[in-house]
Amino acid sequence: MQTNADPDQLSDGPIELSLDKIIEFLQESWKIIAGFTALGILGAALFLMLVPKQFEATAQIKMAQIANNNSNSPNNINPLGIYIEEPQALIARLALPTSYPKEVIEICGVADSSNGGLLLVKKIKLSIPKGVGAII
Repeated sequence: MQTNADPDQLSDGPIELSLDKIIEFLQESWKIIAGFTALGILGAALFLMLVPKQFEATAQIKMAQIANNNSNSPNNINPLGIYIEEPQALIARLALPTSYPKEVIEICGVADSSNGGLLLVKKIKLSIPKGVGAII
């Protein structure tokens, strides 16, 4: 089977790239490379100035337990002890704006608002993971 390809495009071996060709390419197109580099840095700086600073933190809270000395009791569900506070009760308590002292409101950066505690309540998302009852 014959092909009608250009003999200049056919090669017997791999195409070699020499250091001279790389340097020549960089000398010819340094303005384009520098321009796109400067454009990228300028775009990144503008992006960082315009986008509001937002942070997100994730934490898991394990509910504290106290020892239950009456191990023969039929109501003893957990042999390690009983919870000091149920997870649902903690979620309900943290959903109240009065749960957050002024120091916490100032640290979170919402002290300028008249309802800093209410803003914190709206930003905090509390839930119980599936299958785990003692962690929020």
